[in-house]
Amino acid sequence: MLETPLHLSAGNNKTKIMKFLLQWKGDDIVDLEAKNMVKTPLHLAAKNGCNETARLLLAHGTLVDAQTEYGVTPLKLSVLHSVRTKDCSIVKTLLENNADYNGTDDKGMTVLDHLSKIQESGKLSDVFLSHQEEQRKKKVLEACSQEKETMNALDKELSNIVGLDELKMQLRKWAKSFLVDERRKAVLEF
Repeated sequence: MLETPLHLSAGNNKTKIMKFLLQWKGDDIVDLEAKNMVKTPLHLAAKNGCNETARLLLAHGTLVDAQTEYGVTPLKLSVLHSVRTKDCSIVKTLLENNADYNGTDDKGMTVLDHLSKIQESGKLSDVFLSHQEEQRKKKVLEACSQEKETMNALDKELSNIVGLDELKMQLRKWAKSFLVDERRKAVLEF
């Protein structure tokens, strides 16, 4: 595989060189995704557990879910690295940057499917479970916030109507139950 200086720096955790390349203002602009390459620099950083260079690439806008021609993502490579080394930091970094652990490769398998086949994945499984729980809580909080905003907007509109207090009360109850059902659906879908 042909590798650029950015690939080599990312895969060897050379942050100083990475910073220099990412700030380069010369004629040749550094391409974070390196078109026509099998793997991006983030793939190499993930494969080798180079957490600092991964953070640097992500801060500069590299695609966290870039795929090889076989559908392999940096997250999958980071999982394999973590299984080998028992260091989950690169996985945590990618998940913190919204890596999609539900994306499938060319065999139709997700990262979690691959992880379930690995015998010694206890700590790594805990990382994913913790991340899923954080995402679930975040989704519930967002749903609650949207529910409150919707109810406030409804109350504002209803306050413009004179009289019809029974109808207003019924509308509030209906809206509240509808929003609660929507929140339940959102949580269950996750």
